[in-house]
Amino acid sequence: MGRAARSSAIILAAVVLTPAVFAAPPFLVSDVEPNDTVSAAASTGLLDSGGVIIHGLNSDITACCSIIDRGRDPDIFSVTVTPQATYPIMLTARVVSSHPELEAALHVFARCPSNPTLAVHLAWRDEPDPPHSQPVLNTYLLEPGTYYVGISSTGPFGIDPNENLFSNHQVLPAGLAYQLEIELASPPPIDSSLEPNDTVPVPVDSLPFTVTDQFIGDGPSQWLDIDRYGVNLAAPGIVSVRAEPAAFGELNLVAFVNIGTATFETVHEPRPDLRTQSIRLAVFQPGLVEVIVNSVDMTLTEICTPQSTSIFVPGHDVTGYTGFYHLAIDVEPFTNPGGPLEPNDSVLQSTPTGLAAPGTAGFDASVGDGQFGQLRGDVDFYRFDLALDERLECDVLPTGGPDALLPVAHLYDDFGRRLRTFYPDDDGLIRGEFQRTCRDALVPPAAAREKYHLAVLGAGDRPPADALVPNPSPGSAATPLALHHLDGGPGSTGSYHLDIAIASDPLPRCGTEPDDSVHQAPLVLVDDGHYVCVRGAIGDGSCPDLGADVDLVAIRLDSAPAALDLRLNSTLCGSSEDKLVRLFDADGNELAVANVPPIGTLPPRLVDSTLRVILDETGDYFIGVSDPQNTAYDPLAACSGSGTVSACCESARYELDIHLSQTGSVSPPAPAGAVGPIGEPTRLFAVTSDPLADPIIELNPDTGDIIQSHALPDARTLGGRGLAFDGVDLFLLDGSGRFPLLQRISAETGEIMERTSTWFGSGLYGGMVAIGQRLYITDLLQHAIYELSDGLTGPVSRLDVGTTNLISMFGPVAAAVQPDRLIVSDASDPGTLHTLDAATGRRLTSAALGTDCPCDADLDRDGDIDAADAGLIFDCAVGHSGAIPFGCRAADLNCDATIDPLDENIFNCLAANQPGESHAAGEFDCCPAGLPSTGIRATALAGAGPNLLYTADWAVPVLRRYRGARSELGEVALSSPVMHLAGLPSLDLGDWDADGLVNLIDWGRFQACYRGDNALNLDLVCEVFDFDIDGRVDLLDFNALDAMIVGTEP
Repeated sequence: MGRAARSSAIILAAVVLTPAVFAAPPFLVSDVEPNDTVSAAASTGLLDSGGVIIHGLNSDITACCSIIDRGRDPDIFSVTVTPQATYPIMLTARVVSSHPELEAALHVFARCPSNPTLAVHLAWRDEPDPPHSQPVLNTYLLEPGTYYVGISSTGPFGIDPNENLFSNHQVLPAGLAYQLEIELASPPPIDSSLEPNDTVPVPVDSLPFTVTDQFIGDGPSQWLDIDRYGVNLAAPGIVSVRAEPAAFGELNLVAFVNIGTATFETVHEPRPDLRTQSIRLAVFQPGLVEVIVNSVDMTLTEICTPQSTSIFVPGHDVTGYTGFYHLAIDVEPFTNPGGPLEPNDSVLQSTPTGLAAPGTAGFDASVGDGQFGQLRGDVDFYRFDLALDERLECDVLPTGGPDALLPVAHLYDDFGRRLRTFYPDDDGLIRGEFQRTCRDALVPPAAAREKYHLAVLGAGDRPPADALVPNPSPGSAATPLALHHLDGGPGSTGSYHLDIAIASDPLPRCGTEPDDSVHQAPLVLVDDGHYVCVRGAIGDGSCPDLGADVDLVAIRLDSAPAALDLRLNSTLCGSSEDKLVRLFDADGNELAVANVPPIGTLPPRLVDSTLRVILDETGDYFIGVSDPQNTAYDPLAACSGSGTVSACCESARYELDIHLSQTGSVSPPAPAGAVGPIGEPTRLFAVTSDPLADPIIELNPDTGDIIQSHALPDARTLGGRGLAFDGVDLFLLDGSGRFPLLQRISAETGEIMERTSTWFGSGLYGGMVAIGQRLYITDLLQHAIYELSDGLTGPVSRLDVGTTNLISMFGPVAAAVQPDRLIVSDASDPGTLHTLDAATGRRLTSAALGTDCPCDADLDRDGDIDAADAGLIFDCAVGHSGAIPFGCRAADLNCDATIDPLDENIFNCLAANQPGESHAAGEFDCCPAGLPSTGIRATALAGAGPNLLYTADWAVPVLRRYRGARSELGEVALSSPVMHLAGLPSLDLGDWDADGLVNLIDWGRFQACYRGDNALNLDLVCEVFDFDIDGRVDLLDFNALDAMIVGTEP
């Protein structure tokens, strides 16, 4: 990492605020040490009104020996207000300019009335608010006395105004210059503030209710002022509360709503106004609703006790106990129920269609006429029966004119599992089809007729969290409900006409006899497509031995490469055992065998067998299905094997589902644009851990810079369980509510395009990744990875990683492709990564991440070594022995697993001799030789680009890059740590010279890297040719590269 050069001269910052316009000429005051406590504060001479300008040095204290002490110098100045002044008085402190090294923080203190020997914080500000480039602090003085304004450096430490931090003295040569302005002036009048209302609420007589310029600080206890408002709710309704500071940056509000014994805290609205609070509550019983407004840290019962004088924690943007705010309260009535088909909001309340056989039915209905429509949204369920050889056709036609319903429809089985989602076309119409197969059966055999449910709702709403749970009527729910916990509103509403048709439309039968050799196999796919057959059987052929029966189908590839994705269901079709699936080339050579999970897997398997391969060569391929004991048959000769089938055929049924994608994308086919051409820039997304920033950011993977960000006001990312990127859209898994919420988000605009509550496995998820049209989500309690369609319709299959490999996963999961691989971190050591086969969950390799001991004193990774770094190492070292405290690993500069004076000595050496400092000529060897390597935690993972792996640690603002899960390629600094990473692994391996072409130049380098099947010889030069990520450059990689060679440019 490069470091930003800095000047050793003591200068003022280039960015200077416009000085305040004072009512009277300001005083000029000097910073004279010592002035580090309120007892030693320098007097400004400011009395009741006016202003002062202070030119000072922040690190001009006397202190002992170490740069660690720089920046811990608070300069404190006093102002006085007399009984003759008009109250309240607004105190404004602003940093006009400062040295580039000084990140300033402002403080206001007062003597405790009950104990004048102590002083307490009244306000704190350590971040500038636009348009200011330096901190500006406003607070209000409410009674006569002496008050104190402090300026210090920000960092992980604060100021105790009662304590002199240093007793041994030595003058430090450096100083950080600043210019500070302090002003006392009259604020807006507080005559309209509705006091007293600390114990008895102000009655809200009419709605909507709005008050402006209410003052926190004019109550009986000025530092613990509380404003109360009361609404007498005559009927159930939605109560909305919004509180905002009257002046930006002036007041950090805290607002609560009390309803009976229940208390609800308001939540921050999204940027840019970080201090505005709001909430919407569904209240189901009449009675008193009390709204309480106060300021920060109002949990103190006795102010100015020794416990209450402790410093504020920096970084929390504490801005004061007093100030002005605006408040709005309103109540919306519930809509009246009364739809002719209501209630029909769940599977258990489904409207019967009367369709128990092929036929049609029609309904005229409305979304928005349900009992819960304004809160959870109205959903209309319709029930019908469907058999194996029948197809559902559904049409939803909005009938409401220009503002018509924009519908969405979901298909559920009788257990409430969502099977399919149908979206409107450009005209707002839904035309959906669904063909039932074995995998949709609830109880084998699949041929039995079963009940299904079609749910119609409005776009913008989300499907029911549990399709089996009816919506309660408003009057039956006694506990108020915070609507932001429901992840959405009612969505689009309006009338519609629904047509449902059940048609008899049998799918092709598997196993059209004779088909026992490649010469008899029917051709089902060419180059690209989807083939499904049902009711296949083993033992229905002409072989004398029923167990020797084989069903073969052919696929043809006229253009390569292509991805083959095969799934076979057998037990769900009523079969007593699985089937063996083998893949052959045209000469009868076996190329692959499908994964067959063990019998008795719990929970029950969603798919019996899976097979995923990349076909690199053109030609004919053959897929054979046989009895699982018939493992050695010759596909060129019919009836050449033997098995254990003794009778045909119901006990040996199966169905086959084959995807063939000729485009070279991973299987199954990825969305358009998901996998770009060779040389396309790598895209990397992250969820930031900074609660004040836009939550989803796109990073430049080479520099760590933020390219774009998305605010996502309707999504909760800090409680998120994973982020994925499929090349077009982002997928965010939010686990902070009652039900996990899976959301599809536009990667370009941040618009939430789809959201659905979901539940599978334990419900405790740890990470998510996209490969093609599949999402893989880790289940932490069940030690499994669930595979979902990116249509967000529920699990397709499950990989029992824990059972198969005896490992537990920490949570994050990444991907590599061609072939498909999943990479997970170990629960016992997040620095150990396991590479898994994405089709089987089988562990292929494990590797421990590590790096050379960085010995880097720039602990906050901001490009230089300054007071903030000094504060970090100081706070990590003080009071700790033995194990390194959480978040302090970077302070262990010599990587010896302890933070001790050796690290402080290294820090002082590096700080004194960093680039740009004036020092004697020659190199300074601050870091001892032979430092050990240090482990790296991977709490976030992403595969991106040509099978590169990116890792991050949620406690460290650093992004690391690896080739596969082995060789580290370097690191870059981030502006803040990240919680999740998401990327899209591409297929542009083989491009050794990164010119966008795989040609003979790359072929020449491949020959130098090729070592055969037994040599683990990879280095950074050769890993670009390791297509199957097995640690070797061998014959399989040769075949992959040969298929990609395009020749040289003329």
